[in-house]
Amino acid sequence: MKKVAMTAARPRVAAPVEEWVQSRLGQDDERASEPVSDPVFVPREPTKRLTIDIPAGLHRRLKLGATERDLNIADVIRDLIAREFPAP
Repeated sequence: MKKVAMTAARPRVAAPVEEWVQSRLGQDDERASEPVSDPVFVPREPTKRLTIDIPAGLHRRLKLGATERDLNIADVIRDLIAREFPAP
C-alpha cells in the first residue's frame, strides 16, 4: 500500500513591517494613528546597570505611575536621579 503525505507548503508572504505593526495595534486602537516618537533615553556615554530592592507597595506605585504617564520604570528612575543629581 502506498502512503501519500497530505500536507501543503505554507505560502511565504513578506508583509511590510509597518503593516504588521498596524495590524497588531488594531484599527480601533488610538495609538494606531500616532507617529512613533523617539525614545526618551538616548545614552550619550557607556551605561551601567543598577539593581535595587524596593518594597512591593512602592514598586506597585512606581509601575502604576509610570504606566499612567506612558513611560517605563527605567525612564522614570533615570529622570528622578537626573533631577536629584544634576550634571555639573
